Amino acid sequence: MAVSTAAVLCAPAFAATPEQCKNLADAYLQALKYQGKGIAQAQELLRQELVVLATVARLKMQYPEIKDEDLDSLRNLAKDMKQTAGALTPEGDPDIHQRGALAIHELCP
Repeated sequence: MAVSTAAVLCAPAFAATPEQCKNLADAYLQALKYQGKGIAQAQELLRQELVVLATVARLKMQYPEIKDEDLDSLRNLAKDMKQTAGALTPEGDPDIHQRGALAIHELCP
C-alpha cells in the first residue's frame, strides 16, 4: 500500500496516544481552572486594596493630626496588594489558550 506524499506532509510529526491525549486535555483544563482561581483572587485583592485606601482617607479626615508617615504602612499594604493582583492576572499573550487548544487538537486526532 503506497502512502501519498501529501498525506505524509500533512501528518503531524508526533501523534499522541489516546491516554496521552486524555492527560493533555485534563492538564489543559486544570490549568484553565487554576488560572480562573488566580483571576478571582486578583479581583478580590483589588477590592481589598480599595478598602485599605478608603480607610487611609477616612483616618486622615477623622484625625487630621495623623502624620502621613503614620499611614505609610497601610499605603504600602495597598500597593503590595495591587502588585500581587497583577502577578495573578495573565498578561502578555492573550492567544495562549487558543494556541494550546490547537496544539492538543493537532496531536490528538
